[in-house]
Amino acid sequence: MAVLLVLADVVMTTYVPQKNLLWYERSINGCNEPFCRKIFEYICSKQNPQVIMLGSSLLAVPSLSCDHAFINAKGPLMSVPDIFAFSHYKRSEFFKLQLLEKLGKKFEVTNLGVAGIVASDQNKILEKAFAYEKKPAMVVWTIAPAEFIWNDGHKMDDTRIALSFKSYVWPINSNVAVLAADKIRREVSWHFELLENELAAYKTPMSDEFKKFIHRKDEPVENREPLPNPAEGVISDADAYGRRNRLEDIPNFNMNYGKANDEVLSQQLKRFNEALALCDKNHVKVVVVNMPLTSYNRELIKKPLYDRYMREATAIAEKNGAPFIDMDKDDLFTLTDFYDSTHLNETGGKKLFVAVAEKIAKLTSTVATQAGNQPL
Repeated sequence: MAVLLVLADVVMTTYVPQKNLLWYERSINGCNEPFCRKIFEYICSKQNPQVIMLGSSLLAVPSLSCDHAFINAKGPLMSVPDIFAFSHYKRSEFFKLQLLEKLGKKFEVTNLGVAGIVASDQNKILEKAFAYEKKPAMVVWTIAPAEFIWNDGHKMDDTRIALSFKSYVWPINSNVAVLAADKIRREVSWHFELLENELAAYKTPMSDEFKKFIHRKDEPVENREPLPNPAEGVISDADAYGRRNRLEDIPNFNMNYGKANDEVLSQQLKRFNEALALCDKNHVKVVVVNMPLTSYNRELIKKPLYDRYMREATAIAEKNGAPFIDMDKDDLFTLTDFYDSTHLNETGGKKLFVAVAEKIAKLTSTVATQAGNQPL
């Protein structure tokens, strides 16, 4: 029986994606716990890295892209990496190298960037991590407007992270045997949870709400009615690898930003404040990084809403003693540094991580001088 299950798993997770990618993407997107796997791995392990990075796909994509190109030397990725791949990727080796170079000291870094995450989710992660005595020296929290004004229509307690935190069977204590057993369970069971979800996806059509969530329709591509693109015709110059950014994600952001409102922003800013206050209470240093966007993406957001996001996020960070690094205000990034309107490629990621490491080094040096010691 076990052999049959393993064979079925191999077929469904290896053969099926090659033959029916749409079906596979549907089933992956429907799995909450496997999708959040690296978060559970971080909280429920004995390892306690000095630096953790929080963020959405805007963090996860360049982390994977930089490491792929600059560490493994396998060449550039030609488009945004697969959503399952970058959401599982928990390293940020290029950034780690920059910290080593700028601070002269090696740090263990864990990247917890997950697609579609919002500020209330990150608050839950920090609350649970501190409850499990995971208190890093520093949290690098990358933020962007979507994490405060766009939540895919879900309430804060119904997001992917929130639902997975409810369903996950958390180890009652943290002794070695319990954590080891939980790790084995996670390593084995997520495959079969994915398999079960794939079978359900095969038998059951997607709901209308879920269709909208992943922005796909059942009819063939040639029959789809294209979403209006305010950036129609905008194409970047070719970069060193011959890639051109066509801003293909703009219609989806235009649709979702249109649903943004002050109430959601207020709720998420409140959770952001609570999370920073919690870090301060636990003596965990936080550096907030406002991530770069293309002007085409930023201009889709209603200006009063965007201005309030910037004003209040900055004020909340300052109130809680968290330096605010705005990487979206200079002309450091161009269209060729992005895969689309939001996700940095490895060229843009390199610029980002170098600049952030330099700013952290300056902040650390200032604090160390004032305190007479080295905080990191």
